[in-house]
Formats: sequence, C-alpha cells, structure tokens
Amino acid sequence: MPKKRAFSAEGIQQKKDDYHGSCRYVRTRPDIKAQNIKSVNLELSFDEAMQLSLSIQAGLLALNRYNRSKKDGREMGLCLSVKTEANTISVLETKVKLEAK
Repeated sequence: MPKKRAFSAEGIQQKKDDYHGSCRYVRTRPDIKAQNIKSVNLELSFDEAMQLSLSIQAGLLALNRYNRSKKDGREMGLCLSVKTEANTISVLETKVKLEAK
C-alpha cells in the first residue's frame, strides 16, 4: 500500500516550464532606456548558455571571498558586458554602486 503524502501539489501555483528565474540590474551603459528600447533578447545555444552559467558561477565564487560586512565588499558585483560586434558576453567582477530609489 503506497504511503499517503502529507501534502498535495494540487492547487499550488507553478511557474512556466521555461522560466528559470530573473534578477534586477542596476543600469545599462549606454542607457538603452533613454533610446526607448524596452527589451533586449539574447539567444544562446545550449553550449554557450552552459559557458555563460559557468562564467557567472565562477564570478559569484570570487565575489563570495569579499568581506560583505565591509562597504567595499558589499559594493562588489558582476557586469555582464555584451559586445554586439563580436556577439559575446563577458562576465566581469566590478564595483556596483546602487542608485538611490
């Protein structure tokens, strides 16, 4: 006799199968919002997506070494630099100063 579950997934809202998360960014340079560009879509092959994922993970591991209890450590973040002429995305460790809300 199969054991009954203590909970049921029935009625629980789920995200779409192709949604894997998102995050907010501080700014774009140049300011594409000022140019009335509302969305930029980047298409990646599986291999390139894996490479980007590994690059971001490596960057996060490096950021994790900073002392986040200090101002300098809290200001560190990642910059995803998109080069349109070469169709490349670089992951760079840099200081990211948050803008006032």
